[in-house]
Amino acid sequence: YALGVFSVGMAALAKRGLDPKFILPEVCANPADNYTALSEPQLSYRQIVERIAKIPAFLCLVAQGVFGGTPWDMMSFLLLLLDWRGFSKEQIVSIQVTMSISSMFGVYIGGLLGDLGEQRMGMRGRIVVALVSVVGGIPLYGFFLYAKSYIGALLWVNLFH
Repeated sequence: YALGVFSVGMAALAKRGLDPKFILPEVCANPADNYTALSEPQLSYRQIVERIAKIPAFLCLVAQGVFGGTPWDMMSFLLLLLDWRGFSKEQIVSIQVTMSISSMFGVYIGGLLGDLGEQRMGMRGRIVVALVSVVGGIPLYGFFLYAKSYIGALLWVNLFH
């Protein structure tokens, strides 16, 4: 409950900080600017949502979140799946440990590749790197899920990360 109360409190502070009604007079050097900012018609929440819903990139993000969220929920049962597949407890733990280590390196390498992509292709470079990472990771994770041996599972899951 404490986290919920904290979140609601932070939302109220953020709304207050973003709401033009709460602009302090000393923020603008010219007092006429304060009057102009406060007298402009404000959009309703519905109008704001309608504007945002017309942005194609936002629609892609929402669609990706809807369809991409299910596999992540499934991954929370990974330990149970590995147990059912006949891996020993020690093997499951070693897979988890190596996944964590390879994730650390994967994030770092992904950041470097994103920076390199941005240098070569602008902001499109980061998008290309992210797309190749996601599309390339799907078969690797599939190979991991269907691996019959411990070494195969270890190899594929660490290449995934």
